[in-house]
Amino acid sequence: MPGFGALKRAWEATQVELHGQYSSKRLQQFRDYCHHASLLRVLGVLLFTPVPCIAVVLLTDAIPIEAPEKGLSGSFTFWIRLSIATGIISGGVLEQFPTTVSTLPLGRCHVVGLTAANVIVTAGSAIAIAYAVGFPIPFTFVVLCVPWGITIVSTLWWLLHEHLRDHPEDMRELRRYLLVLMAQMVLTVIYPAYNYVFVHLSSANQTAFATLLPLIKISAKNAVAYALREKDDLKPEAVILNVEVFNSLLMVCCMQGSTSIHATLVLMGADFLQACWSLRDLHVMLKSIPDGATPDRCLAKGEFWLDQTLKILFLLEFVLLVEFTETIVPIIYSVFVFMALRLPNREFYSQFIGATDDAVVHQLQNVLTYSALEFASLVALQLMLRRYVRLSPLHLLAFVLEKHMNMVQSHLNAWFQITVNMMLFHFGTDFSFKFAWLSQARTVDE
Repeated sequence: MPGFGALKRAWEATQVELHGQYSSKRLQQFRDYCHHASLLRVLGVLLFTPVPCIAVVLLTDAIPIEAPEKGLSGSFTFWIRLSIATGIISGGVLEQFPTTVSTLPLGRCHVVGLTAANVIVTAGSAIAIAYAVGFPIPFTFVVLCVPWGITIVSTLWWLLHEHLRDHPEDMRELRRYLLVLMAQMVLTVIYPAYNYVFVHLSSANQTAFATLLPLIKISAKNAVAYALREKDDLKPEAVILNVEVFNSLLMVCCMQGSTSIHATLVLMGADFLQACWSLRDLHVMLKSIPDGATPDRCLAKGEFWLDQTLKILFLLEFVLLVEFTETIVPIIYSVFVFMALRLPNREFYSQFIGATDDAVVHQLQNVLTYSALEFASLVALQLMLRRYVRLSPLHLLAFVLEKHMNMVQSHLNAWFQITVNMMLFHFGTDFSFKFAWLSQARTVDE
């Protein structure tokens, strides 16, 4: 069937995980990790990964904030919360630059200093805009992207301009990663807008609209992968931690707000089919490796085995990170929602309007079911690899999470800060574009 073959090739061309491979250096690092990391250490890494994000998001929400009706002058603790969120996001973004461009002279002290400068400028800009326009600022995060982005770029240039002039290759790589940063900023608009439209549709229309989400995810993944087209060793983390984390957050928000079981099934089903296709690709590639193969044997057996192993590990890292992300993100979100019901800011979250505690907990069942299905996929992957090769997926996953711990934690914390805060009335997320509170805010401040 020529038509099916063309469709299959077109689909595979959009699958980022099929277009890259490990470097020999990364394979050697993974081999060394397998030799030295005990099972206890591996399990510890996997269990620890979501803990900091849970702690940070709960501690942030434990700060009581005033009602937005009190206006600009009566919202002191909100500005503290905004500054904390800005610091977490800015620090996370700045941590990514030396990871991506390893020769940049950007140390931890530089990151702290630049983060502080960014917090001051962004918070100051927010207060000035709120004074001029009204409080809450409509689409606070989107509006603040302008001063925030300008400050990030200008402070980096001020600090690194001499190095970048002397090292044009670093300048080229830095520009490419700025494209990733731009993709992140675009996602902060697209995904919340999608969620707003989704929860305001009828049950039948929710089901149809749910089919659009996989297309958004594929487009975003390809955009990030294109910006990092010469950085295969960083591509899985950058793509998954930028796109998949936020996509998983959007899915669980849609599931919580869904009025249609069919829409929920479409969301889960589309994700499940993508996972099955990735496992099918992995199965095809694994058949080219003889039984009993290990990273050590593949290093010694010659160029073909080595090349296949590098491609398999690249694909496997993608699949593992996706399944792990889609397992922990619903758990982190569910823990947050469950605790937020008991924290002082409950009344200011849009998803809790008119909902009882029992109703919210019932909504979380779909979210946790989604997490359980992804965990089952991880188990199936472990069994499949044990059948074909002597390779522990858990070791590979722990290797990635431990080697890129700063990157993993910074992305998780940043995306949760953005998502959770956008749910607060104080951040002015109103896709109806009515902004009814602005006139009231001016009256209060006068």
